[in-house]
Amino acid sequence: MRQRLVIMLLVLGLAASAQAQTTPAGLIDPSKITCVGTFRIAVPQGSVADFSRGMTAMTYRYVPGDTRRHYYVLAGSGHVLESVEPTTLAACSASVNTTPFTQAAAWGWGGPDGSATGSDWGAFPIASTSGCATGNYTDFLPGDCWAVKPGGLKWDDANGLLVETWFPIYNGFDTWGKNGLGAATLNSTTHTLALTGCWAANPATYQQITGGGLLIPPASWVTANQARLPASAKGYWLLGLGGATGTVEITSNGPSLQLVPVPSGNACTNGTTTPFLTPAGTVLARFAANALGPTCGGGLLGCSTSANPPTHPFPAKLAYTGYSQTFSPYWWDPYGGHGWFWGSGTSWGMDWYDDGVVRGVVVPYRIVSGWATGTIAATPAPSYNAATGAGSFSTTSAVDTHDGAVPHVDDVMWAQTCAPTVPGCDAANARDWTWLTITGVSTPTPGTTTYTYAVGGLDFSTGNHVPVPGMRWWFGPFYGHGATGGFFPRATFRLQIIDPNEYTKVLNGTYATPDLPTYYADVDASALMPAFGSPATGRGVAQNGGGGNSYTGPSWSGADPAHQQFLTTVSFTDCTGGPNYSTCGQVYVWKIGHSTSTTMPAPRPATVPPVVTQ
Repeated sequence: MRQRLVIMLLVLGLAASAQAQTTPAGLIDPSKITCVGTFRIAVPQGSVADFSRGMTAMTYRYVPGDTRRHYYVLAGSGHVLESVEPTTLAACSASVNTTPFTQAAAWGWGGPDGSATGSDWGAFPIASTSGCATGNYTDFLPGDCWAVKPGGLKWDDANGLLVETWFPIYNGFDTWGKNGLGAATLNSTTHTLALTGCWAANPATYQQITGGGLLIPPASWVTANQARLPASAKGYWLLGLGGATGTVEITSNGPSLQLVPVPSGNACTNGTTTPFLTPAGTVLARFAANALGPTCGGGLLGCSTSANPPTHPFPAKLAYTGYSQTFSPYWWDPYGGHGWFWGSGTSWGMDWYDDGVVRGVVVPYRIVSGWATGTIAATPAPSYNAATGAGSFSTTSAVDTHDGAVPHVDDVMWAQTCAPTVPGCDAANARDWTWLTITGVSTPTPGTTTYTYAVGGLDFSTGNHVPVPGMRWWFGPFYGHGATGGFFPRATFRLQIIDPNEYTKVLNGTYATPDLPTYYADVDASALMPAFGSPATGRGVAQNGGGGNSYTGPSWSGADPAHQQFLTTVSFTDCTGGPNYSTCGQVYVWKIGHSTSTTMPAPRPATVPPVVTQ
């Protein structure tokens, strides 16, 4: 009964927040999006593909003779695995570790990466040959110095191409004008891939901005804007998607899109350092990093940003404001009644949907939710048991996480657990703090809140690691101890819909800069991805599971307008019940509803059961 009530509240919350806005004619109404089923995709980990942002390098296509969607996902080895959507999907409310997996294609498992959940096409046919011999990047191709990672995969049905995009995830300042995408054809007889070319974005930019993925603009938008687009016989690609890649200074903090005509093949080979430019295109959306704005970076959570107004280039806007962060001055805090896409605290998938009746760029996203600070109380006395890794502390500080909720079980906090007089206790990189996962919340006396916890990462002193009365606790994005976890307390899921005309405004000069395209709808999306929780229900989306800084959030999206559906993958760790892979993608299938009856094609065969609650 409680689960049914929670789901009903989430659905009502999504509808209410969406209906509070007026949806322009012909655009997707978020209140008419419903979740109709879900399943999982699993691929082996490895050093080639990038899973730090979840499963981003994936795509789908309809194979001749099969009414089910076939998914192509890049495994950790760089191999392309094909799998088929289950014939029966789970209800959207199902626990993630109970949902069915995709299955191998009919032609067999194939190759060393093949398994019951995928058929192996072999490695995508472009990779670095440098071996990192110089100790630094050489060709900036996938695998170079083990840090250039494929970030996107896209099936271009009109041209029969599987396109891969890539970028370095760390210290890639020399990526300007480097090849960042390649395309291959699929031989359905031998099940092998053949390279047709690789390219660098034109006009030139950093791989980190254009290497995250690829979209294909619908024919209706291309036709409406043909007079302003460069000529192309093969159509157009939109490079980008943005998002954090490890070097925030050259990341697009928002859904970035650079339009280029589909290029012709070239003589690209493995290990090439020669840039092969695409035909000249144009930037439709870009949100370059900028430290001059409303930021608490390097300061205190919830600092006043009133004296730091935004300056160009802007990050992309959010309607959500329930966060604060101190990681980086390039990541902005809320200002003027709205928030911003920022760094690794915001992640998303996106695709351009147009079924001839409604249209919109659909962007499901994850955003860090909540922040609060306070003082550790002396009574009751704080504790820590080194044998069990469990402890407790109390606070009389007002606890307001600024997102309409409070700290819950499974959320993450930090506490100062050594004083400067203790040997080894120093403040560098927050080495005097311990990060912890909340296991219990109680109110022993009015005005006092007590937290029991399990330690995730101890302070670096030789002390007893007990929270120190009079010192601080912290609930919010916090950089400490390098990459041992505890960075984000919890998250929430939301959904933006962007009017494609926003990109036309850049194209025709109505917008002077490409950092101005924005949403017309930005709503809570917990009801569309319900298995991961919501702070409002007492279970925020976990970000630090398994003792590390795990990723849980939307990572890929795909439009299927012919069937009035939209697909969103939520990546998460600790995937069980199938292959022993540590990362899975929970794919949600959404129905894009219309305000009126339409003459749309009939949906695909009825393989999706009705949504049920228990």
